Amino acid sequence: MLATARTVIIALAVASPAAAAGPDPAALVSNLYAMHAEALEKGTPGPSDAERRDAFFTPRLIALLEAEDELRESEGYGNLDFDPFYNGQDFEITNLAITTSLDTGEKAVVSARFENFGEANEIDYDLEARPDGWRIDEVRSVDPDAPWVLSELLEGQQQE
Repeated sequence: MLATARTVIIALAVASPAAAAGPDPAALVSNLYAMHAEALEKGTPGPSDAERRDAFFTPRLIALLEAEDELRESEGYGNLDFDPFYNGQDFEITNLAITTSLDTGEKAVVSARFENFGEANEIDYDLEARPDGWRIDEVRSVDPDAPWVLSELLEGQQQE
């Protein structure tokens, strides 16, 4: 009986990416912000650094980040010239709040709201449930005066 129960649980986890992803997509974005803040403070690898990307991003976004790394190495500059998680080149982040605004079990939208030098910001994260957990597939600023989409910036299609 115990072996059968284990088989059923394993089969469900393999069959459903949402089951493997866990119940709360906002936890991934919270972890991203915690690791990002620590990386900036202590000089440790952050969530968008090559050695940590697999834990946070989909293969599509990882490929774009890798192309950005290659561009920076070959040209000395990249398409991205600001911190997309803090929506600025300089930052003093306060009042960070992370909420899930949509969760279908397979896809989710998580919003990060915060103040940067006292100015309100909101960044939306589109997540996908994958067999290895929730992963970020897109990052967007919802500021009507300065909207951007991370994948478009990384591809050089959009200027901040």
